[in-house]
Amino acid sequence: MIDSLTQWLFSTDQLMPHGFCLLWRPDLVWTHVAADATIALSYFTIPLFLVTLARRRSDLLFTWPFYLFGTFILLCGTTHLLSIISFWRPIYGLEAVVKVATGLASIGTAILVWPLLPRLLSLPNREALQRVNEELEQRVAERTEEVERANQQLTVLLQEVHHRVKNNLQVVASMLRLQQRRFADAQLRDALERSISRVHAMSLVHQALYGSTNFVSVNVGSYMRKLIEYVQQADPRVAEVKIEATADDTALPIDQSVPLALIANEVVTNALKHAFPNQRAGRVRIAVATEGGKVRLEVIDNGVGAPLDQSGAGEQGGRGFGMQIVHALAQQLGGSARYETVAGGGAHFVLEFERQDTPAERARGAGAAPVETAAAAAR
Repeated sequence: MIDSLTQWLFSTDQLMPHGFCLLWRPDLVWTHVAADATIALSYFTIPLFLVTLARRRSDLLFTWPFYLFGTFILLCGTTHLLSIISFWRPIYGLEAVVKVATGLASIGTAILVWPLLPRLLSLPNREALQRVNEELEQRVAERTEEVERANQQLTVLLQEVHHRVKNNLQVVASMLRLQQRRFADAQLRDALERSISRVHAMSLVHQALYGSTNFVSVNVGSYMRKLIEYVQQADPRVAEVKIEATADDTALPIDQSVPLALIANEVVTNALKHAFPNQRAGRVRIAVATEGGKVRLEVIDNGVGAPLDQSGAGEQGGRGFGMQIVHALAQQLGGSARYETVAGGGAHFVLEFERQDTPAERARGAGAAPVETAAAAAR
């Protein structure tokens, strides 16, 4: 049976090639051949286009019509190719089968595409899509304006919060100052003075936050300079002592800024109190830097070498109230603090702790853009 089918498809016995019908006239033969070749080539490229489009545009609602039309057009091109061959070799059986397949494909395509017509007509046209796009743009603009207004309100609210906290801390410091004046005991007055400096150290953090557009992190270098200015103005013992501060661009979240501020204030005021007796001249150097994710605070003085060491007692010793505050705050930061005498005179304090990412850095790490405050956006 297979032999019979092959014979029927490819047999050329008793059949004349198509060229005989044209009397082998070169002008007619090559005109037909060129025309069929051109049509076949075009038909073969169109299915390639349709299939590529259907595969790459996964958002298309209907992909099967592209494959159906591609099959139909491919068979049409094949019929023109066989027409060229039949000019010299009369394989009319194969040509007939291909034409039958082309006819069936054309009938199937014509029947199946008509039910698609209502669905295609229901798709929005260009003008409708443009109107929808304009409405979406308008809604986005309105929503953006609402977010900006909310951002402005949040900015004002955060400024007011930090401003009120700063003012309240200053009120507390003023009340302690008034209370201090009522006591004649020098130790009690000194203890109140240390408490006032601690309150002011916290106040400076909120002042730094209030004066910037970033309400969740503090630049350590800027804060340290303000702390030194306050100490120089408030403590008469600093007249002969030069205080130097160096800091990189380390920015810390407020949860770490306040403990660091209190520790720096405690160590610096302690150095001024104990390291330079009898108006002795000297130098205190403060350095803050971040390296490998760790923040390092160093306070070095060239005083008499009587720091808050680990073996002494009293305010200067490891059991003093100041050192208790330092160690408690260091534990709160998850770090370590050590205080040692420098050979040849002086004291060296070192605090190290892991730096936490600021909210803006956490947002960037999560792939989200940090929210810019309205004040920054307005610039």
